Amino acid sequence: MDKFVISGGAPLEGVIEVSGSKNAGLPIMVAAAILGTTDSRITNVPDLQDIHTMARLLRSEERRVGKECRSRWSPYH
Repeated sequence: MDKFVISGGAPLEGVIEVSGSKNAGLPIMVAAAILGTTDSRITNVPDLQDIHTMARLLRSEERRVGKECRSRWSPYH
C-alpha cells in the first residue's frame, strides 16, 4: 500500500474530496438493488459505461434504477 510521509514543522489542515470509484460503485449498486429492503441512494459514482451497463442489467432483472444527477444513482425496489 502506498503512503505519504510528511515531515515538517507545521501541522496539516484541510479537506480533500475523493473522487468516486467504479470498482466500489458496481458491487454497491448490486447489493443495494438485490439485497436492500428500502430505497437506496448511492453518491459519488463515476459516470462510466460500466455503471450504465450495470443499471441496464439490474433493470432487466426488474429492479428500478434511476440516475438523479451526474454522480448519483439510485437502485430502488
